[in-house]
Amino acid sequence: MIYKFSFSFIHDYKRFVSYSVIHHLTVIFSINCCEIKLNEIAKKFCYFEEGDMIDTKRIVIVIIFFFAFIQISCHSEKDAKLHLALVAPLTGESSGCGNAYLNGVRMYLEKFNQQCGEKSVILDIYDDQNKRHLAEQKAREIVQDHRALGVIGHHYSSCSIAGGNVYKENHIPAITPTSTNINVTVNNPWYFRVTFHDNYQARFLANYAVKIIQKTHCVLICETQTYGSYISDIFEKSMIKLDGSIDKKYVFNAQKGDIEIQLKNIVNDIQQNISSEKSAFIFISSHVPEGLELIKLIRDANLHHSILLPDTFAGGTFTQKITNLPAEKNNPGFYTNRIYVASPFIYDIANQSAQVFKQNYFEKFNESPDWRAAFAYDAARLLVHAIKEADISGKKPLLEQERQSIRDYLLSINTPKKGIDGLTGLTFFDKNGDAAKPLSIATFYQQNLVSAFTQLKVVNKPYTKTEIQKKWLMALLFWWMINTCFKQTLFIQAFILIPFKISI
Repeated sequence: MIYKFSFSFIHDYKRFVSYSVIHHLTVIFSINCCEIKLNEIAKKFCYFEEGDMIDTKRIVIVIIFFFAFIQISCHSEKDAKLHLALVAPLTGESSGCGNAYLNGVRMYLEKFNQQCGEKSVILDIYDDQNKRHLAEQKAREIVQDHRALGVIGHHYSSCSIAGGNVYKENHIPAITPTSTNINVTVNNPWYFRVTFHDNYQARFLANYAVKIIQKTHCVLICETQTYGSYISDIFEKSMIKLDGSIDKKYVFNAQKGDIEIQLKNIVNDIQQNISSEKSAFIFISSHVPEGLELIKLIRDANLHHSILLPDTFAGGTFTQKITNLPAEKNNPGFYTNRIYVASPFIYDIANQSAQVFKQNYFEKFNESPDWRAAFAYDAARLLVHAIKEADISGKKPLLEQERQSIRDYLLSINTPKKGIDGLTGLTFFDKNGDAAKPLSIATFYQQNLVSAFTQLKVVNKPYTKTEIQKKWLMALLFWWMINTCFKQTLFIQAFILIPFKISI
């Protein structure tokens, strides 16, 4: 005898189970075949006493509810979305920087989503145009949209500080790939950065100028904006500590309408009052648009001083614009000779993963990536790693709790042993959420930024002068033995370690 149970007899229970599940499921049981099994299951799991009558209909209903619950749970897990927000300047003067952000993040998420299966990450994109008021506005939009587990952004430090106040207030973890002002993370336990900060950068640049470029006199040109003014202040103090001097300091306000006149007046004054190119160098502490105009005016005025630039000039935007100037095209090096640029990341001295990334990026976007793309890639990697390790579900009712879990996990990455290895090296955070990342110096070669011949690197156990002399003596002895005993010429390539104290 065949018994057919449709869901019509549990019509009253539809409020407990998704109608779509009820509508499509019909259970057919053979009493002769299945009743014994159902009785055994009931006795085993429902604690029926021997001899009790087993209501097969009731058991079938329980089983149906059980499988319906599983199906609903599975749908709920599948529908839970993992959202990350990206805030960058995608339009306006700095759109090149923003697109480098976007491309780097997308490359990592595409790779992750292909490997992860059902639990993929969705990127919500916001454009702040590198403007402080828009940065705060977009941060509030992220709060209102109520879905992002974390934020990647912003670009300018002023934008990160404005957005950071909103993230702090609403407990949303954020990672900036490029903002270097120290106030981005200070007193904000919800903000992290995967690059160095400006306090370190300014001291590093002062040491490089005095001890490597070997120039002790500086002409300092800086902007009034947060980025340039902070770096110039620390740089000036560091130069004095190194027995250097600031021969002249110029300040301009890029927000005023007469910016071109301000910059021309600065260069005219340098031309009249600063003549020595041998001992003096020019440090431009500003953003790219004004810095590029200054360099053009300086070289057009036939001033050949060495020019030192902070990290914002290491991006592809500056390189592309300065190398496309007519005088530079006609006479390569006209503007770019004797320029030193601080760079968080240089591909020609980066690891193997970075070389693969560079190749894949070029194949995908038909252009070479700048350093911002690599740091954005690593920022996405860190947030996704935190999502995986903190077992984040992406369910909206748990959003606030899961944001807290992500932030706590990021804070726990606080030693080299716990660090996450990426394109830009090992990333781990100090108590302020800052990463201990190195800084490199780049120069122009054939209209491309490449690593300078001399780099300063922090080593855990620096060699003393005596130890270096011993190593050189052993190398020379080895060379003599090979040439004398085996009559073979041996060329020895060595890295020269220069022991001196750096005031960083």
